[in-house]
Amino acid sequence: FTGARAMPASVLLYGPPGCGKTQLARAMAGEASAAFIQVAPSNILSKFVGESETAVRDIFKKAAERALLLDSKCAVVFFDEIDALGQSREDRGSGEGEGCSRRVLAELLMVMSEITDRKNQAPVDDFETGKEEDASIDTIQDTVEHARIIVIAATNRMHDLDPALKRRFGVQLPIDPPGTRERKEMLLRQLD
Repeated sequence: FTGARAMPASVLLYGPPGCGKTQLARAMAGEASAAFIQVAPSNILSKFVGESETAVRDIFKKAAERALLLDSKCAVVFFDEIDALGQSREDRGSGEGEGCSRRVLAELLMVMSEITDRKNQAPVDDFETGKEEDASIDTIQDTVEHARIIVIAATNRMHDLDPALKRRFGVQLPIDPPGTRERKEMLLRQLD
């Protein structure tokens, strides 16, 4: 399916710590037979100008390359503690690292838009040459042309996320702590 009926390319899991958000992301990748790439804020942030933004792009290129090696042609990029990368722009001060944080957030928003646009757009005809051409942004396109990349992110602080970043996630799932019945089932499963 394409357009509004297409499956979302991004999922945001939010809830208190220790509820299994990371484990759920791993399980989703396993069910899809997809490559799983886990990204922590420390994997991206750098003290040198421009390296953090490049790291964001490189993660998605690496995901596409790993996806193409699999039969499923799918990769899951999991951002743990996304609130550290996508903090709301209104709540920030004007400290020394402010420019870097804004650039990293902007790069993340652009890459996520590229993935969503590429997935939802059908090929269009180029009237000048008469050949079909993909209408999406062409910056990572050469690497990810035939790969499906799913972005999953987890946060404990949903209210701290930038509104533009929240909108990029097609599905937003609250993950609550297990209740008494679920805890009993987990305990019995472990004892068997």
